Amino acid sequence: MQISNKVEALIGFSIKAGKCIVGLNACEKYIEKRKPKLLVISELMSEKSKNKIIKKAEKIGAKIKIDVSENLFDKVFPQRDIKCFLITDSGFAEQITKCIDEITPKF
Repeated sequence: MQISNKVEALIGFSIKAGKCIVGLNACEKYIEKRKPKLLVISELMSEKSKNKIIKKAEKIGAKIKIDVSENLFDKVFPQRDIKCFLITDSGFAEQITKCIDEITPKF
C-alpha cells in the first residue's frame, strides 16, 4: 500500500471510530476543552486562521503537522472545503504522523 493511501485509510478509520474532529471551528472548540493528540493543517489554510489555531494548539502542547500535500485534504474530504482536522486517539495520531512525515518533502 502506498504511503498516501495508507494515511488516507488511517484518517478514514479514525473518522469512522469517532476519533477525528474536522473543520476549523470544531477543532478550536475541542482544543479549548481537551488536548488533541495530533492537529493536521493544510498549507492552503489562510495565514490568519493557521496562526490562530497553531497558537492555541502550541499553548496546550499538541503535536502539529502542516501538510504540504494538497491532495490529502481533497482525497479524504472531497466534497467539503476542509483545511484542518485533529485526531483524538494516540494510536491513530502516531501512525498518521509517521505517514505524513514519509510523504512530506524534506527541505
